[in-house]
Amino acid sequence: MFYYLVLPLLESLITGITSKIAVLVPKVDEGNFEKAWNRVKMVLGATFNLLWLLPLFIVSKIVCGLWFGEVADNCYFIVYGKPATPTRISTFIADLLFSIFIQIVFLTQCSIAAQFPVHGMNIVLEFLHCSLIHSWYAFEYKWLNFGWDIKKRLLQGCFLKMSRKWPKTATKC
Repeated sequence: MFYYLVLPLLESLITGITSKIAVLVPKVDEGNFEKAWNRVKMVLGATFNLLWLLPLFIVSKIVCGLWFGEVADNCYFIVYGKPATPTRISTFIADLLFSIFIQIVFLTQCSIAAQFPVHGMNIVLEFLHCSLIHSWYAFEYKWLNFGWDIKKRLLQGCFLKMSRKWPKTATKC
C-alpha cells in the first residue's frame, strides 16, 4: 500500500506543486526533480521499512523464542538429555539482547546487499546473507541448550568449525 498508493500520491502532489513553481520561476530544471525525488523515495522507503519491520522483528523474536524454545528444549531432552540452564538471569538477558543485535546487523546487511547495483550479484549477496541469518536461527536453540554464551557461539560455533572441516561438522552441528 505504501509503495503503490502513498508514494505515487505524494509524487503527483509534489509534481503539481513544482510545476506551479516552475511557471513562476522559469529557471527550474525538471531533471533535478527526478534525481531529488528518487533520493526522497529511497529515504521514505527505508524509513517505512524500519518503522514497521523492526517492531515486527522484535515481537516475532519474543513469540518464536517462547514457542520454538519449548519445542527445542523437548527435542534436546530426547536426543541429549537435560539442557544446560544459564547460571544467572542477567547473563541470559545479555546473551538474548546481543543475539538480537547480531540478527539486526545481519538483516541490515541483507537489506544493503539487496541494493547492490549489479543485478545478478545483489540476488546472490542477499541470498547469502539470508542463509546466514537462517542458519543462526536454526543453531541458536541448540547452542543455548548446550549452555554456550554469546562469546562461545560467535568464536567456537559451527560457522567457524565449518570453515575448516565443513563436511564432518555440518553433520554433527
